[in-house]
Amino acid sequence: MTIATQAREMGRKHGNGGNGDDDVVTLVKTEMKRIGDEVGAKQLEFQARIHELEQKSARRGGASGPLGTIATKSIGSQIKDMPELEMFRKGSTPTTRIPLELKSIVSDGATPNITPFAQNVPGIQAPQVRRLTIEALIPSTPVTTSSVQWLRESAFTNAAAAQKKQLDTKAESNLTFENKSAEIATIAHFVTASKQVLDDQNGLQAYIEQRLRFGLDLATEDQLLNGDGAEGDIGGLLLAGNHTAFDGTGLGKTTQLDYLRRAKTQLQKAFFIAGALIINPTDAESIDLLRDAEGRFLVAPGSPIWGMAPVVTEAIAEGQFVVADFLNSAVLWDREEASLQLGYVSDQFIKNAITLLVERRLQMSVTRPAGIIVGQFAAAN
Repeated sequence: MTIATQAREMGRKHGNGGNGDDDVVTLVKTEMKRIGDEVGAKQLEFQARIHELEQKSARRGGASGPLGTIATKSIGSQIKDMPELEMFRKGSTPTTRIPLELKSIVSDGATPNITPFAQNVPGIQAPQVRRLTIEALIPSTPVTTSSVQWLRESAFTNAAAAQKKQLDTKAESNLTFENKSAEIATIAHFVTASKQVLDDQNGLQAYIEQRLRFGLDLATEDQLLNGDGAEGDIGGLLLAGNHTAFDGTGLGKTTQLDYLRRAKTQLQKAFFIAGALIINPTDAESIDLLRDAEGRFLVAPGSPIWGMAPVVTEAIAEGQFVVADFLNSAVLWDREEASLQLGYVSDQFIKNAITLLVERRLQMSVTRPAGIIVGQFAAAN
């Protein structure tokens, strides 16, 4: 029955038709009191249950589980509630001792020992790789054809002289050229991997691409130095005809520093400026360890040698050296930068295998062999 209905019934009892405001107010107060009593009773019931649970927990010494007994209060909570701490803060005692209840996690005898998982280090630990430096010495230019041709001066006879008398025949000089050409070389390699391993192993494809690219650059550096110029290869700096042999005639001392200084002189006489030299790490060590009569090192670590930047690489054999004006003696023709291609070969599609191929196309031309001196330290006279 609603409050309004109850008010009409009460009005009929009192003879006022059930429209009095006083009856409505009375009924509202009565209903609110009844609801308040019910809520209060429920609250008292909940408080009693909570109190009972707290007492049970205190008797048990805290919550228990399959791993053992766990302290009900943290160390911070215990210290905060200690009266000893409050006395110390008020200055009642200069020092205080606070007892702590420390409970340990103990095995219940049934829980098996847990072996922790090993820490997973992300990525792949790649081996240390060789520094690639030779390509950076040679200027490069793009090319859009499958081959390159260049005209190289091979000889110049300079007979320029004064005309002694009128009508005398003037001196004749001579220039000789040779036509040089080379096909663009393709350097490439590939690996095959399953589609599953590339999908499941995060970062594996990027790692494979990185290793393929390094292998490509490594082969390129070897070609730039040691290529034999045969079909499909690059004519390297050490190829006969692409450099000038070192001339050690009359060289008195026989240290590596003497050889390199003579090579620089040889370039200067051919009107070149020696900018860099290429040597093996073993020879670089021998140069670094050279001492004078008093045991002092002749070359400061990391410093240029006779004004030339040393390029130390395993690409050149021990005992051999190159001293050159690379900027004016060679050109790198870049037809196609290194690129990655993924595809299916033969029946790889039905085998869920993928081929990753990296390739590059380039060629090098030595335009002035006189600007590149190649020699052996032990070959000087």
